[in-house]
Amino acid sequence: MAFSDPITITINAIANVFNRSQSLTDGTVYRKATNDGILTIKSEYGKNASARTRRYISLNYSKTAPNPLISAQNIVYDMTVGLTVNTPKTGFDTTEQKDIISGFLTMLTASSNANLLKLLGGES
Repeated sequence: MAFSDPITITINAIANVFNRSQSLTDGTVYRKATNDGILTIKSEYGKNASARTRRYISLNYSKTAPNPLISAQNIVYDMTVGLTVNTPKTGFDTTEQKDIISGFLTMLTASSNANLLKLLGGES
């Protein structure tokens, strides 16, 4: 089953709408109409018996802001955030994978994103 089209991601209380812009052999690319956001969703399947399955979703987001060195000049800044799930072909069913990922994301976002803020602050 495919993701919905469009996909909305709320950032700082603002809904950002991503429309399907490209279908790939192994995934889909969604873009904002303003071209300052790209959402990529892909699944890659290993070809031999010991190969692994890799699924990922990534968001590349950009903004234009003043250059800190030349105040009269603007620069485009961008960042990427992603989640990669790398599993063996067998051993973890979909429910187990979901539970592990959900627990991981909950650890990052619990207590008003406390651990996420620690990560962004360079703590380990």
